Amino acid sequence: MSDHSEGPAYQARADADREVIGETFVQIHGQRDRSTADWEASSEARDMISQARDMVAHARDMVAHARDIVADSHDCLALARDRNAEARDRAEGKIDTRAAVDRAAAQMDRQRAASDRALGASDRVAASADRAVATAERLAFAVDGLTGAYLRVPGFVELEREIARARRTEQPLVLAFIDVDGLKAINDARGHAAGDRMLVEVAATLRKQMRPYDLLIRYGGDEFVCVLSGLTMDAATERLATLNDLLAEAPEHGSITIGLAEMEAEDSTEDLLVRADMALYRKRRSMSGQPSRTNAPAPQSPDGALVEVWPTMR
Repeated sequence: MSDHSEGPAYQARADADREVIGETFVQIHGQRDRSTADWEASSEARDMISQARDMVAHARDMVAHARDIVADSHDCLALARDRNAEARDRAEGKIDTRAAVDRAAAQMDRQRAASDRALGASDRVAASADRAVATAERLAFAVDGLTGAYLRVPGFVELEREIARARRTEQPLVLAFIDVDGLKAINDARGHAAGDRMLVEVAATLRKQMRPYDLLIRYGGDEFVCVLSGLTMDAATERLATLNDLLAEAPEHGSITIGLAEMEAEDSTEDLLVRADMALYRKRRSMSGQPSRTNAPAPQSPDGALVEVWPTMR
């Protein structure tokens, strides 16, 4: 056929393809919105459960305190009965029957006081257990069970806070995008248990070079994000410079590649993450001997780089 005769058919097929692609994007965004809504509902439910446990723990503490007050009053009453009994004995010049009754009542009051204190102690133990469960539930929601790093969604909530704090205090902030080298090859060759050990070693080694308040997020299956508040690019580079030396000495002999980006005045969270990711990409290209895309534009997507925050970790 001629080019002229192919034109309408080709255009029709292109229009049909665009329509299918458009419907697919609508479905993807709908699924993502539902996933986001489900996560928010789950998060709210967990928060409500944790708050309820804290309220129960507080109520138990109040009951324990009330029991202590009652116990003190029983002790005071017992002491008053003892004194009354002694006064009767002195008045009669001998042991008075009513004094003996007062002493028996005083002994019962002391027993009640001891029982109340024991119950108060039990309530405090139960309150402590409730608080421990509430804390564990919060951690289960926020922390990766393998590495102890923040999971991606709660981690990015903390990242937003760190960025806001850095802006408010006019302090520098560096974001490190970290990729574990060859994790898939390790999983394939030595099994996923070896890969898990590698991830645990990487997280532990990162923490050795981080301060207690620095933020560590498990961004993906073999990726971490580290947030170093109050450090310049030079200081962050120096702090992380020995990581691969430390990992080479660890049992799994792993290595990582790091991309760093220092927060600029107008940076959004997305901007900072994309620049660190691009720095990691350039580092990998330079290590492989391929031309670096130093001046290449950052990759774009319809909803920005943080679209991948919401799906489950790959």
